[in-house]
Amino acid sequence: MKIKFKKLVVSLSLVISTCLSFSQVEVGEVLVIYPYVGEYSVKDSLIKITDLLEVEGITAIREDGAEFEVVRFDLTILDSSKGYVLVGGGSANSKFTGKMRNLIKHLKKGDKLYVENIKVLNNVGKKIPVGGLSFRVI
Repeated sequence: MKIKFKKLVVSLSLVISTCLSFSQVEVGEVLVIYPYVGEYSVKDSLIKITDLLEVEGITAIREDGAEFEVVRFDLTILDSSKGYVLVGGGSANSKFTGKMRNLIKHLKKGDKLYVENIKVLNNVGKKIPVGGLSFRVI
């Protein structure tokens, strides 16, 4: 009985180590997906009103250039002159909604724009979060 048990342990450890080595090969390097509003990304802290009015929504691009489908995001604006938050609500795709577009049209220099709760579809169809964006309007 002890001999069979030892063989079972050896067999399981061989299976586990084989599986782990395969998963390391398949996973490889992790590439980060960055959200964008037009040409603006997390590397930017300022955004021009004129540029913002020209874009239809947001995109998500991985470091290697692969684009991902944005399936939802929220927009929030901090009105600098009145000191309160305007909630643009959520979008169920990559495009700004009518309410969001209306808020964007009324932005003033100094306002803060937050694009949050961004989710994209990964290559197996699962919704994954990709972080958010924040800008001061100039």
